[in-house]
Amino acid sequence: MTKHILVLISLALACSTAHAEILPVQDCLIGNGSTGPYQLSWQHVSPQLVAVKVNNQDMVAGLDYTVNGDTGAVTFFAPVALQSSVLISYDYDTVKSTRVTTNNAIPLQFNYAASDRSSLFVQGALQNQALARLNLGMQTSETGSSLSYTGQVLYSALAAGGSDAADRFAAVLHTQLTPDKRTRVAVDWSDAGSHFDNSSNTSVMPGDNHLQIAASETFSKQLMAGITSTQDDKNGVTHSTNVLTLTAAPLPHLSFTTTQTDTDNAGVKQSSSVVSLTAAPIPHLNLAATQTNNEVSGVTQSSNVVTITAAPTKQLNLSATETNTDNAGVKHSVSVIALNAAPDSHLNVAANLTNSGAGNQVTSVNAHAAVNNSLSMTASTVETDQSSNHNLKQQIGLNMTPSKALQVAGNVTTVTDHAVTAQVATVSTSYQASPQIKVDAGYEDRNSSAGDTNQQHFLDTTRVQVTVTPGKNLSVMGKYGQNVDDGGGNPQPVVLHGVGVQSTLGSLSLQTGCNWTQSTTTPSTTTQLTVGLGVHMGHTAVCANYSGSVATFPSQTSQQTQTYTVSLNHSLTNRVLLWVNGSVTQASIPNSTQSSQNFSTTANLGIKF
Repeated sequence: MTKHILVLISLALACSTAHAEILPVQDCLIGNGSTGPYQLSWQHVSPQLVAVKVNNQDMVAGLDYTVNGDTGAVTFFAPVALQSSVLISYDYDTVKSTRVTTNNAIPLQFNYAASDRSSLFVQGALQNQALARLNLGMQTSETGSSLSYTGQVLYSALAAGGSDAADRFAAVLHTQLTPDKRTRVAVDWSDAGSHFDNSSNTSVMPGDNHLQIAASETFSKQLMAGITSTQDDKNGVTHSTNVLTLTAAPLPHLSFTTTQTDTDNAGVKQSSSVVSLTAAPIPHLNLAATQTNNEVSGVTQSSNVVTITAAPTKQLNLSATETNTDNAGVKHSVSVIALNAAPDSHLNVAANLTNSGAGNQVTSVNAHAAVNNSLSMTASTVETDQSSNHNLKQQIGLNMTPSKALQVAGNVTTVTDHAVTAQVATVSTSYQASPQIKVDAGYEDRNSSAGDTNQQHFLDTTRVQVTVTPGKNLSVMGKYGQNVDDGGGNPQPVVLHGVGVQSTLGSLSLQTGCNWTQSTTTPSTTTQLTVGLGVHMGHTAVCANYSGSVATFPSQTSQQTQTYTVSLNHSLTNRVLLWVNGSVTQASIPNSTQSSQNFSTTANLGIKF
C-alpha cells in the first residue's frame, strides 16, 4: 500500500503487517576481521536502499561493499577490522521480505586501551540463547615520520552452543614506509591461523595466509611507476598476482597509462595489458582511447574504446564513444552519441543515441523550459528498439507556483509497448491554507488501448492528506486514498483511511496512528494501529513502539500481527557508552491455533580510556 504516515524514529524499527508496507530498520553488527558476508535481519530487500557505516564512516556501494538483496547478505571488498561497529540502514517490505531467525545474536565487546597506541579487547556472541564464541585480541600501532605499522592478534575460542568446528588464531600486520615524498612501500600480511581440532587440541591444519607488497615511485611530474605483488595461500592452494603500472604526461595536453597484470591461480595463468591515451589538442576538444588485451588459458580477448568530447560553444556539448570488443572470435560494437544544449538560461535540451548492433537502439530527448519564476515545462521521449520489440515512452509536464501557498504540478505520460498504449494523466496540489493547516492532494487518470489485460492500467487514483498543527508541540494528520500506490508505481484496488497524532512535551514524544484499508475487489479489510513513545533525559534516550494489525479475509478468517520494539541509548560516563535495542513480532496463522514469533536483539558496550 502506502508508507505509514507515522514512523517512530529510533535506533531500530521492525514491524510486520498484513498488507504491503515499506518500513525502515537498522542492524548493528561487529566486525570479525573478514570481508563477510554479514547477515542482515531481513531477506528479500532492495539493495538500492541499503546504507552502510563502519565506525561512523559512510561506505560507498559498489566501491566499499556489495549487497545480495535476496539473501540479505552484505560483503565488503576490504576486511572489516575487529572491534569495528557496522551500522546498516535499509528498508524492508512487510510482505515480500522475510525475517532471518537463525542468526539472531547479541554481540558484546569490551575494549581496554593500555596506552594511546595499544589496546586489549574481549568479544562475545550470544546466539540461540547460548554463548557461541569468545574472542580475545590485542592491537598495537605506531605512526612515525617515515614508518608506520599496525599489528593485531586474535584468539577465537568456541563456547557452549558454538556450531563452528574449530578454534582459531589470527594475526594481521600492516607496514608502510615513506622515506621521501616520492617513494612509498607498503607490506600487508595476515594469517587466518592454525585450525585446532576440538577433540584433542593436538591436530594442527594450515590456515589461510595473505602477503602483499606494493611500491610506487614518482620520478618527475611527468612520469610515475608502481608495482604490486600479491600472494594468497588458502588450504594449500597458491594464488599470485603481479601488477605493473606506468603513467606519463610528456606534454601538457597529452598523457597515457599502461598496466600489465599477470595472475597465476592454481596453475591457470592469466595476463592482461591495458593502454590508455588522453589528449586535449585544443581547449574545446578532448580525445580518450583505451586498448585492453586479456589472455586466459590461451583464449585472447581484446577491447578498444575511443571517446571524443567537444564543447564548440559555452551552450553546446557533444560526446561520442565507440567500443569494439572481440571475445574469442565474437565481435561486439556499441556506439553512443550524446548532445547537450542550453541556448539560454531558460531552456535546456539533451539528446542521446545508443546503438549496440543487432537492431538494438535507444534514442532519448529531454527538454526543460522555464517561462518565468512561477511557470516551467518539461518534455521527454524515449524510444527503444530491441530486435522485434519496439517501446516508446513520451511525457510532458507543467509546474506552476501561483503563490507561496499554492503549488500545482501536472503531467501526461504515454507508453506504447507491443501495440498496447497506456496513458496516465497526473495532477498534484500542495496548499498551505494557513500556518496551521496544509492540504496535499493528487489525482491520476489511467487509460489504455483495447486488448490491454493489465487491470492496473485502468485504475484511477485519488489521494488527500490534511495536516493540522494547532501548536508547536502537536500535529494531527488525516488521509484518504482510493486505488493507492503500493510504493512501486502500481495502484492497488483498495480504499485507505488513516489518521495520526504527533506530540512533543518536554522530554516526552508521542506518535500514534491508525489505518483502515478495504479491498474493492474482495471483502477483505485490514486495520493497523501504531503507537510510539520516546523519552529523552540527559544522557539517556528510551524509545518504545507498538504496531498491531488485523486482516480479515473473505473466508471469515483473520490474521493478527503484533510487533513490540524497544531501544535504549545511554552514556554511562564520557568513556562508557551503552546501546541496546530489541523487537518481538507475533503473528497468528489463519485456520490454525498456532502462532509464530520472531525475536531480534542487539547490544553494544564501548569503553575507552
